[in-house]
Amino acid sequence: MPSTHPLEAFFPPENVAGGASKPTISQAEATLGVRFPPSYRSFLARFGAGFIRNGFEVAGLFHHPDKAAWLSSMASKTRQLTEAEWKYSVSAAPTTPFSRPGPPLWTHVVTRNLQKRRINRGHIESRYVEISHDGSEAAFLLDTGVPEPESPVVVLGPGWDFVLVAPDFNAFVIRCSNRTLPY
Repeated sequence: MPSTHPLEAFFPPENVAGGASKPTISQAEATLGVRFPPSYRSFLARFGAGFIRNGFEVAGLFHHPDKAAWLSSMASKTRQLTEAEWKYSVSAAPTTPFSRPGPPLWTHVVTRNLQKRRINRGHIESRYVEISHDGSEAAFLLDTGVPEPESPVVVLGPGWDFVLVAPDFNAFVIRCSNRTLPY
């Protein structure tokens, strides 16, 4: 059977979390206050989260094994959870226990971006959604604030202040796989 997803060749089955439902994707968007571009929504629905065949990670959506740890990591004595964060934490809980011990294999896009927003204290606009990093100092972000349906991917790090690296999410994955990101 031929591939039905344009990124199928870049994500081996053993390197993905499994697809996210449309309601889960919508809730993630509501929690972050953004609209994901169609290419990233398609990735989330098909793969959830994963590693590109060369080991580059792409953050996404999957069930976190320990909702209580997520809640305590997001809440603090000086900051209450927002209603959207609380609803997300409740809806993201698995109905059966997670069987694998240890931390998740992938980065959860909502958790990661809520943590980054708390750390950055408003210095990075919420329209930017971190979807990956280079393992060092560069973070790759979707710019969901553009008027076009697709969001460009930009890099943020020392010497790279929101520099365009790909016109859309699919091009970003292809460039990661080919090791041709222009940064």
